[in-house]
Amino acid sequence: MPAKVMKYLMENDDFSDSESLKRYYRKTFESKAKNGLDYFGRLVPEFDMDQKRIRKRMEATFKNIALAREMIGDAYHGYPGVVSFEKEWAEMNAALRPGYDALNNEASLIQAAALWICDTLRKNRKLALCEREILPQLSEDDLYDMQHSFFATDMNFDNEIINKVIYVITHRNDDCKVYKPKGDIERCFIDEATLRNKQFQDVPSRNTFEKLLELIGEETIDEAVNAFREKYWQLARITFDSLDKLNGRLNTQFRNYDRIAAEINSLMDSTEDEILYESLMKTALHNKGYLDPQSLELNPKMKGIVDRVTDIVEIRSLIRDLKDDREAVFDCLREYMSTSQKVRDAVFPKKLNEMMKDFRIDDPYQLSFALLYLCDRGDNLIWMYHFGTTLTEMIHDVLPWKYPYDYDCFDQIREEEEKNEKSFYDALYEMRYSETYENEDEDPGFLYSAAQLMYQYTACVAPRNMSRFNFMKDIFDGYGVDEHTQQIAMTAMNFMYAADTRYESYPEETEETDEKQEQTENTEELINTYQKEISLLRKENRMLRELSHKEQKKAKQLEDKLNAQTESASADNYELARLRELAFSLQHIEETEEDSSIRFPYENRKKIVVCGGHDTFIKQMKTLLSGDVRYLNNVRINEDLIRSAEYVWLQTNAISHSEYYKVINLCRKNSIPFSYFLYASARKCAEQIYLEENSEESSKR
Repeated sequence: MPAKVMKYLMENDDFSDSESLKRYYRKTFESKAKNGLDYFGRLVPEFDMDQKRIRKRMEATFKNIALAREMIGDAYHGYPGVVSFEKEWAEMNAALRPGYDALNNEASLIQAAALWICDTLRKNRKLALCEREILPQLSEDDLYDMQHSFFATDMNFDNEIINKVIYVITHRNDDCKVYKPKGDIERCFIDEATLRNKQFQDVPSRNTFEKLLELIGEETIDEAVNAFREKYWQLARITFDSLDKLNGRLNTQFRNYDRIAAEINSLMDSTEDEILYESLMKTALHNKGYLDPQSLELNPKMKGIVDRVTDIVEIRSLIRDLKDDREAVFDCLREYMSTSQKVRDAVFPKKLNEMMKDFRIDDPYQLSFALLYLCDRGDNLIWMYHFGTTLTEMIHDVLPWKYPYDYDCFDQIREEEEKNEKSFYDALYEMRYSETYENEDEDPGFLYSAAQLMYQYTACVAPRNMSRFNFMKDIFDGYGVDEHTQQIAMTAMNFMYAADTRYESYPEETEETDEKQEQTENTEELINTYQKEISLLRKENRMLRELSHKEQKKAKQLEDKLNAQTESASADNYELARLRELAFSLQHIEETEEDSSIRFPYENRKKIVVCGGHDTFIKQMKTLLSGDVRYLNNVRINEDLIRSAEYVWLQTNAISHSEYYKVINLCRKNSIPFSYFLYASARKCAEQIYLEENSEESSKR
């Protein structure tokens, strides 16, 4: 069997020396980045496609192969000749996926990290010190005009202090002297200073952030970071264990392929046999295993291996399907947290489902801070993107604000308040509970309500209206939430709503008989009234800002999508018009005489690339055209050559399908006009070029 086919399917590079392995990693990462650039037609900041980030990712992945192998341990089983850990690790981490900053801009992981910092400082009784000595004194505009401002209501902290922490995080490298590229996305995790390892400068913004970390404490930070590392490697072990069965089946198919290939090789005696086999194999692959009986008659010597060729095609199809199944494992992991159990059982691999039962995101706030800290420190774990970004998506999926707030619910809540329907919550105020004793004869004779017991331990008075969210029962039922969790949730919602809408008054001065004092009192009362109104308006303004920001973001996404669709439709219409022109001409083409009025050689005005055509055709064209013309035939398409062209001509009678589509896609992405030659004659095709250019010139005049 031809060596190049076996090499393509059974390639097993020798990575015994680190230099050859490093070359392989560099090639893999650069290839993935180039494929992404070809696909998008431009650098996409959200995918971290720039050379510096690609290089950092490659270096971290390469340097930590041994660590990864150790951490994954028995979850990986090698199948020599089929998969190798070195290649697997490279392919996973080289894949282009949304980076941490792109995920943060969708999920506001910075907000989660800020809440964890506030919780931790409060627990350690250092929050007041932090607010007094570290957090900046900023105006409301500064705090609420940030991209990641916190607009929601938190039950533990005022929004102002949360946003001050967010401000310190997002602006921690503002004073660092480093080049900042224009037009980049909002970066809070890996900005340009962090990328270049120039974030640790003695500047005010950085010093403020470092002081904040000092208050949190090294031990607490290590605990958070270790939790993130543990989840990272747990995901890695689950992934490799889930791939094991698929790798075993791949190994079987490759062995079958090898066996049949050996049988075919034993039947071929000469180079001529190999050429015939190659032709037969290409035909079978092109026709998905079908071989035309007439073509077999032309190759009687090949009849003995027809069945084996069919088997080879079938095995290659199975190998392709198994590789698709392997890709599905990665997709399942990214979607696991937000996918229902029914879908998991139906779609996800069985082994993956079994192993993920023990995987939980226990504290998304802690993990969000750990991610921020590891990114800020430039830790190698973060630069191995695959499991880092997968875990980040999982963290995002369990945060409360993954789905937006429904502003239409205000009216529904007010309606429920007006109904004032009774529910089991009214039992909070019923005097029906007494202390129990071991001796049943002992009875203190006092009754308590649940609200009284609550007050004894909190010094808080429970809300009087606990029926606002009764309508949620139907909603919870619709999602399959159990009754116990429903009661907990509705109770919490009532308390949260009561706290959020709590009316705050202002103390009044003692009454004075003096008329001037009365005027002052009236003025102060008016000021107090205005202050209350301003406070309410500010809160409403914050909510409207959040809604406006979300709507603007959504509108921008829709606008980008519409522009992309418009560009695609325009390109489709252009291509369709050219194809219709070609189809019509081929149906009605007549052998016409050559136009003697055109003088050749003709010097074309545009920079032209001619794709396709046999050698004879190209030689004749070179005698007919004398301008800037490049020819691509029977060679790999030179993409740079096409991108620099002003016009592309295609000779469809001598170009492969794959090369044809590659040329068309390049033309579409780079907005390069193209046309099809309508003739086999080189002179008639040269006339086409002449007429195209001169008709354009005359139309311009």
